[in-house]
Amino acid sequence: MDSIEKARQLHAQGKSVRQIATQLKVSKSTVGRWVQKSFLTPSWQVVGGPPDRSVDIWGGLKEPDYQALLDLYAETTYTCANWLSDEVASTPLKLYVETAPGQNQPKNGLFSPVLKATPDGSTVQEVYDHPARNILDHPNEWMSDHDFLKVIDTHLSMTGNCFVHIHREEMYYETRQSVVHHLGEGLPVSLIPLKPPLCKLAYDKGEIVGIWYQPQMQSIFIPVEDMIWFKLINPSDPFGLGLGPTRAIYERLILQKSELGYIGALYRNSARPDALLSLKDSTADQRERAQKEINMRFAQGGQGGILALDTETMDLKPLQLAPKDVLGEALYKWNRLNIINAFKLNPAVLDQESSNRAVAETARRQAQAYAVVPRLSLIEEKLNMELMPEFDRRLKVAFEIVLAEDADYMLSERTSYLDRGVKVINEIREELGLPPVAWGNVPYIAGRASEITPEGIEAPAQANNSQQVPT
Repeated sequence: MDSIEKARQLHAQGKSVRQIATQLKVSKSTVGRWVQKSFLTPSWQVVGGPPDRSVDIWGGLKEPDYQALLDLYAETTYTCANWLSDEVASTPLKLYVETAPGQNQPKNGLFSPVLKATPDGSTVQEVYDHPARNILDHPNEWMSDHDFLKVIDTHLSMTGNCFVHIHREEMYYETRQSVVHHLGEGLPVSLIPLKPPLCKLAYDKGEIVGIWYQPQMQSIFIPVEDMIWFKLINPSDPFGLGLGPTRAIYERLILQKSELGYIGALYRNSARPDALLSLKDSTADQRERAQKEINMRFAQGGQGGILALDTETMDLKPLQLAPKDVLGEALYKWNRLNIINAFKLNPAVLDQESSNRAVAETARRQAQAYAVVPRLSLIEEKLNMELMPEFDRRLKVAFEIVLAEDADYMLSERTSYLDRGVKVINEIREELGLPPVAWGNVPYIAGRASEITPEGIEAPAQANNSQQVPT
């Protein structure tokens, strides 16, 4: 019995792809190709459901596929998705290791001194040099770590899903017959984001076992063990494909594109008739000739000029159409606001003209808290669940999240701490990155220098009357 038939028999017996690959000493991708016919492979589907499903209530707008959603990466959608992905990609990604009492540190690494100790006695250190650190800094030979995170977040914004293929180092297995099989079953060496329109889920006995990727004519099976699937939860199918903000506001995006198309046509050729020319007692040839002459002179930036009419044979009636400019402007602004809200951003973040500094800082702080931090948590958890255990289960990644400070609030808080003796001046200076001063360890309460005795009783500080305590 050849290996292909053996793989199909094991699959029919309920063996998983990983178990079959281990038993036959072949890669999981090879097993996937061998048993492809027995896979429950659904037809290529659009994001929201069956192809015949409609988005709008009238049934005129069909469900978009991934490519249709990616094509909407323009104007307001581009601005929102690009701002969000830049914030995510600019956040430092740290790698830490937690070592329990009695455990040895992971091998092949460079670690910081102990940063903190947990209640159970474990120690936490930052990892500076390690194979896991290397793959985070250089995901693949074509992308930097910034580009990698930006692609992940952009795919989440546009399609709600991002599939990353884990490429592994080559390993060798030797059988009793001294036959060496060359397989890619080792540690991850690169992470490759896949194009969402070319991916579809692969099912085996009702369970998701990987994805089919079709960059060309032949499909490639990628098992779940060799991929990281980032997604935004779809309430209608929590275990299936994700749902992103672009799909959630798809109708409004199409309406905005239609509005822009109308305005563009209006600028090119008015997009609507302004007058109706009637020819009295004319033949079909005469009417066609007059139509061609008018189109040649006035349509699409023609020669223009004065139009001479014979009032006895022709009748020109101006058409009074309702003005649409005010409605169009209000509709555009309303659509833009809803698009920004779908990405959980504050409009002041994108308004570079009318927003003052205080408003812009508040808007950025809100956008970071409501939009950026959830994305960072999603990416962080996925890497910890599906990538870090490949190297060492004690390794964890964490984004160094620094929210924009509220300057007015921080000033008020520090002043209050000083006035009430909660902090001394040197503590405040340390927070600001300033060096300590000799007089900065004396509590500054209600505008006067005071000291606290060991018994906790406040007593006026002894100072030379000729010298004032600096403030």
